[in-house]
Amino acid sequence: MEFITKTFEGGWNAEADPANLHPTEYLEAENMQMMATGMNNGSVLKPVPGTDLIPHNISSLNGYCVGIIKDKSKSRFFYFMKTSASTEGDKIFEYNLQTGSTKLVLEWTGFNFQETHLITGGGVIGDLLFWTDDLSAPRFINVERAKSGDYPTPLQEENISINRRPPNFPLQNTKLLKSEIPVGFFEKGSVAFIYRYVYLDHEPSTWSIPSRSTLPNWYFGEKCDQVKVEIPLHETIPEDVAEIHFAAIDKETWATVIFEKVKRSEKPDQFMDHPGTLFKAYFNGQFNGPAVP
Repeated sequence: MEFITKTFEGGWNAEADPANLHPTEYLEAENMQMMATGMNNGSVLKPVPGTDLIPHNISSLNGYCVGIIKDKSKSRFFYFMKTSASTEGDKIFEYNLQTGSTKLVLEWTGFNFQETHLITGGGVIGDLLFWTDDLSAPRFINVERAKSGDYPTPLQEENISINRRPPNFPLQNTKLLKSEIPVGFFEKGSVAFIYRYVYLDHEPSTWSIPSRSTLPNWYFGEKCDQVKVEIPLHETIPEDVAEIHFAAIDKETWATVIFEKVKRSEKPDQFMDHPGTLFKAYFNGQFNGPAVP
């Protein structure tokens, strides 16, 4: 398309007859955009480039597109399709501008896309696709995980919600004696414990509510130099949790540090055995781990 630029000092005049228009005015303009305006009501108009019809290989057109999000960094578009058939789920498609190919990213009956609530807000960060439709809570998916079928089946809202589910129940704790002569923090210190989930997309949940606090050894004349913390049996660990972080809170200074991180990839048995077996971690009274803001 040839780009023709013209400056109109007088601007738009919708009242005048075409025969009476001043040379610096215009009556109507289509497919044009205003590039700049000045204090003297002057403006510069340029034509809007046309669009191209993009072919696709989507096997079923039994639906309605409720939103499109562009990923400039990887030359692709994401189409959100409301499916008309009751037996099918709503779908998200990826169109690659370089190859001209279309691929199904994810299908789910729980998306609940609506023609009356178009997806007008969203974006892409790396492989994470975010969107909102002013109907459901903001959501996101990992595109590569979705295309490879790595999401839980059946899919749940908590798997794609931006607000990842935190632990529902506090930790249980038990004071232990590890050595013959107890020394260190537990002689006079009191501590409480919290934990959080970190999901496969590296998204951390919020922290759990604190556990009950331990009392200093002198309070009951105890001998303790270690605390065992356990995730309750009635706490269900989501399938897409990759790590669990345990943190200790000094009840005098309120300093909070992460004292243990358990990864599913390194200790799969602990994740698989729960809730049949308590998920455990041990705190030795050392507040030298990563600080919790």
